[in-house]
Amino acid sequence: MTQDEYFSLLGRLRQSSVGSHRAPHKPLLLLLALTNLQQGNKISLSYVDIDKRLAPLLKDYAPQSFSSNPNTWDPFRRLSNDELWIVEDERGAIVERPLAFSRSELSKLNLRGGLPPAVVSLLQSDPGLISRSVRFLLERNWPASLHEDIIHSLGLSIEDSAITTDQSTSLSKSIKRDPAFRANVLMAYERNCAVCGFDLRLGDANLGLEAAHIQWHAYEGPDKVDNGIALCTFHHKAFDRGAFKLEPNADCYRIIVSQDISGGPSSKAQLTDYHGLTLHQPQTPQDGPQLRYAIWHANEVFHGPERPL
Repeated sequence: MTQDEYFSLLGRLRQSSVGSHRAPHKPLLLLLALTNLQQGNKISLSYVDIDKRLAPLLKDYAPQSFSSNPNTWDPFRRLSNDELWIVEDERGAIVERPLAFSRSELSKLNLRGGLPPAVVSLLQSDPGLISRSVRFLLERNWPASLHEDIIHSLGLSIEDSAITTDQSTSLSKSIKRDPAFRANVLMAYERNCAVCGFDLRLGDANLGLEAAHIQWHAYEGPDKVDNGIALCTFHHKAFDRGAFKLEPNADCYRIIVSQDISGGPSSKAQLTDYHGLTLHQPQTPQDGPQLRYAIWHANEVFHGPERPL
């Protein structure tokens, strides 16, 4: 297997077929496998171990599930269809039809999963390839504000020199980024955070003010002003983690905060003080968030239930 063939498989990874619905279960499983390989552990992991390690990642970085058990069994069973995973029994024999096994059988029979030998050999031949693989998967599934959080949650070590490569650039999503997106969004909101009004500057340069996509770029969210809001670094991270959502209210939006927020009074106040308040509107009403993008974020990112008003 060549690096181009490998990145092509990563780029064709089959996830949900329902429009822009988020289903990052396979990418998270691959990130877990890459972590395991980087840390020098056994190449394959039992489903029991994967379940313990993958479940909290799904709770934090996948759409909210109202089941007490995040779905770790489907990616374990289905990833082999993408030629990036093999399932083995206790004797090391490859299981040809992993979908035939239920979740309980995966545990009871101690089935194991891991990267195929050809992929392992390729990754071990180039010390920087794991880092490039991680960055590639992150770029295609989460906004940049969450990348370092995911890396730290996994316990990965990423080489900065390996972040940008010809492979990841040429195989990135076909939708091109608009370099003017950030400047246009900040101008629309008069260079103030649309939640708290933060506008600190050093000379003429904004400090800690960012342009957030409402519907993520990785999930067909365009680089249009009406799909963006100006947010300070804290509220951008909180928005991308699903700590609050935008609720349409007449001709504007209300900020709705999750009940799952916890912490000391002063920390919580950075969100709860704005619960139910109106999002600051842009200078031009047409630049305000489009309803379809706000609905996508509420369905795919927000971690409810919402706090009562």
